[in-house]
Amino acid sequence: MLAAVDSSFHALMSRGSYRRAYALATRRLETNRRRFGEEAPETAAALADLAEATYRRGDREGAVALHAKALAIRRRALGNRHPLVAESMNALGRAEKGVQHVVRAESLHTAALALRRQLLGNGSPEVAESLYDLANLHRNRGRFDLAFDLLREALRIQRAAFPPDAPSSRGRPARSAWCACRRGGGSRPNPTCAPPPGPTPSS
Repeated sequence: MLAAVDSSFHALMSRGSYRRAYALATRRLETNRRRFGEEAPETAAALADLAEATYRRGDREGAVALHAKALAIRRRALGNRHPLVAESMNALGRAEKGVQHVVRAESLHTAALALRRQLLGNGSPEVAESLYDLANLHRNRGRFDLAFDLLREALRIQRAAFPPDAPSSRGRPARSAWCACRRGGGSRPNPTCAPPPGPTPSS
């Protein structure tokens, strides 16, 4: 049941049906609170989904608060060294970036990347996601050379993790990194940033 709800939520988000996704995430949060309690990882997962829908509906400050609450619950329930804690840190970093709290965002992305490297290994897709998010933050702050190095590593991981015939949605961090690299600047020439496998995204 929970897997079906989760699948429905992400399908709605991918279609841009943010109002319906928000309503579904709200119902899931209420259900999980009743079934598992306020401090359960399942409740934190529902809060994280609600935060994403809240962000997409334009309430970025609200998304920050929800992601922060999800992170706090996961830390209490799972400890500081858990992949879901790193996931929440990375998500909160993106939300903080959205409200222009770039110093907080950088700290969260850096911590999430380090934790994911330790727990999941340098070649995991989750590490690639954190690399992309941190690189995007550096790129927006004009640190193009640093962003380039992070993007290149993210692309390398994605190529190794997902072969050319893998479903295109699974290569999102790599394709996003490619788009960011093409739009970037700095002293290094963008042609050295080769596209990821699969269809090349448009500029």
